[in-house]
Amino acid sequence: MDTTIIDAELITESALALSQKADGLSLSDAQQFFKAIFDKALTDYKAKYKLTAAQTDDEIVEEWLTLRAGKSPHTLKMYRTHINQFFTYWQQPLNELSPLAIAEYEEYLISLGYSANSVAVKVKVLKGLLSYCCDTGYTYNNPGKIHHAPGFSEAQSERVFDENENELAKFLNSIEAPKEKLLFKILATTGLRANEAINLKYSDEIKNHPRLFKVLGKGNKIRNIYVSKDLYNELKALQSKDSEFLFASTEGKKMSYQQLYKLCKKYAKKAGINKHISLHFFRHYFANSLRKNGVDIFEISKLLGHAAITTTQRYFHSDKGDYSELIKLN
Repeated sequence: MDTTIIDAELITESALALSQKADGLSLSDAQQFFKAIFDKALTDYKAKYKLTAAQTDDEIVEEWLTLRAGKSPHTLKMYRTHINQFFTYWQQPLNELSPLAIAEYEEYLISLGYSANSVAVKVKVLKGLLSYCCDTGYTYNNPGKIHHAPGFSEAQSERVFDENENELAKFLNSIEAPKEKLLFKILATTGLRANEAINLKYSDEIKNHPRLFKVLGKGNKIRNIYVSKDLYNELKALQSKDSEFLFASTEGKKMSYQQLYKLCKKYAKKAGINKHISLHFFRHYFANSLRKNGVDIFEISKLLGHAAITTTQRYFHSDKGDYSELIKLN
């Protein structure tokens, strides 16, 4: 149930219970005071209307799955798998989830190589759980209710930087940190998925083959990628002795997908790029650049780690120009 339906009686009762402490408060104290009123109202509301005995996220998930006993064992197993995958990513309480966080989760799934249909199924299952949590009073809001999947109605071929606006150059020029700029350059010039890039280690460089790295991709398939000479020299110059990963966090640990996603959003905003930019744009830029330079689509598909050529075909951008004069009738 949403907080908008908390009745005025509960709010009034909560305010009266705390009103004696309201005299002579500073602005900061007043803000805390009114927050306390609202929190008290939510607590009272929860006690009055809650329809579940679940106290933890694990318990509400089990309850939700139990009440879907009419589903086939295969379907229930699929639900559990999807929800477990989400919690592995999220690692925070459900009541802290927002519509933006769901959109970021979608981008994460895309970076792993899932198709639009697979992502839609996973998010639909998550939304089912969120609706149940809200309906039973376990959570007070339903972020899935106002979330709309961005980009899935659009062709994948539209996920490109606008060359006429020099968007990629603007993006890269907005980055001051050398290692972060290098990471985005490598994404754009190798076609790596975001998760593949942040998992790269110095030990992945193939012996006796400078600039050639082995990559563990989707489906545990291994492929090789080359880093250009200039970027390889930058990589060596910026190599840290404190981490085995090419692109470690400031703590020397492997950078998380969420950290990389936030960097992407940060620099897109700084560059003045107002449209929705995702980490997948760099992969599309790589594919389209090779195509425009005459590289065979089968070779591009291999470099991207695609299992089917049809997946690669969806990456290519059409300018939708006027081709009518090319058609000759005699």
